Amino acid sequence: MPQYMTQFTFTPEAWKAMAGKPQNPGQTIRSIIERCGGSIITFYYSFGEFDGIVLYDAPDEVTAAAMAVATDITEPLKAIKTTVLLSEDKGREMMQKVGSLNLSQVPT
Repeated sequence: MPQYMTQFTFTPEAWKAMAGKPQNPGQTIRSIIERCGGSIITFYYSFGEFDGIVLYDAPDEVTAAAMAVATDITEPLKAIKTTVLLSEDKGREMMQKVGSLNLSQVPT
């Protein structure tokens, strides 16, 4: 199953609410992923540009996009970004495909 990484940033109001009553937004995200036929690999809080990341499996890109939109609707987020991840094997497969294109023959 393809893997994805979604990075997200909470609104200031969300942080205030969570500080007043600590909760686990990972539970909501896990529920959405599982209801869409995916599975969560891991959930982390982070600091910097994004407040957290979720790594997960999803059946396809449309489902991953639906998960991201559903999360954006149910969680008070001000930013969300989803990235398709390639395993080492898929990365090697991609590089082999690029190598087979004979790019020296492509006009520049």
